Amino acid sequence: CGAQQPAGQPEPAAPFNAATNDVAYNKTCYSLAAKHQQGVKAGRYRPTVLKVSRWPGNAAGADKELPEAEFAEALADGKVRSVLVLGRGGTGKSELARMIEAHVCGKLRVVRLSLPWRVVPMQGNVTAAANVILTAIAADLGVATADPKAAVDSAMAGRHWVALLDGLDEVALSHRPRILRDIETTRRLMPDMRLAVLARPPVLTSEYGLKGMEAAVEVPALPCTEVELALAGGGPADERAAGLRAFVARYELDTK
Repeated sequence: CGAQQPAGQPEPAAPFNAATNDVAYNKTCYSLAAKHQQGVKAGRYRPTVLKVSRWPGNAAGADKELPEAEFAEALADGKVRSVLVLGRGGTGKSELARMIEAHVCGKLRVVRLSLPWRVVPMQGNVTAAANVILTAIAADLGVATADPKAAVDSAMAGRHWVALLDGLDEVALSHRPRILRDIETTRRLMPDMRLAVLARPPVLTSEYGLKGMEAAVEVPALPCTEVELALAGGGPADERAAGLRAFVARYELDTK
């Protein structure tokens, strides 16, 4: 069981992204922000307080806690430009990525990609020397070309933007060196990009070998009180409660 959750409810991002005339993108942003706000109000989503391991300008970063809404704002405002987000399986890393997008997409263009499902499969479509991260970003923006850097630069038009790369831990070890290489290269080539990489805690290397990430935060396990309340029932139907118990046991979310 981890740290307590915040009592307050973060406000979603504004539904219109003034930095782009992409109607489809703005519609998706509006829908995502509205869905997030509804989930928080209905109690289906409980905002997380992140545990800070390292943060720019904070020598005592390990003692700091950061509500997820403030984390999203720090990423959008450039207070942190690159961050590694770690969390045990089932603690809500992918949901956190969606939350960040919901908060930020009204201010900055956001590209959210699953590394194992969206990026790794693209390796077969490009040369070994090509940057598969930039290739996937360009494809997500609908500007895929032989020169993905130029295409992304043109699409972003000198504005700041956010890349959320989820599931680094799920990338097979045989593919991981190239993915790590291209993440670091993309950071160097794209100074206007704010980057968050999400993964389970690494086993073989410190921070997966990523170099130069400005910050590192942890998604804590569910608080004991939250787990006990959910397991006590009274809310979900019996079959859903049984499924929840199995999920909690599988990922040991009820352990201290």
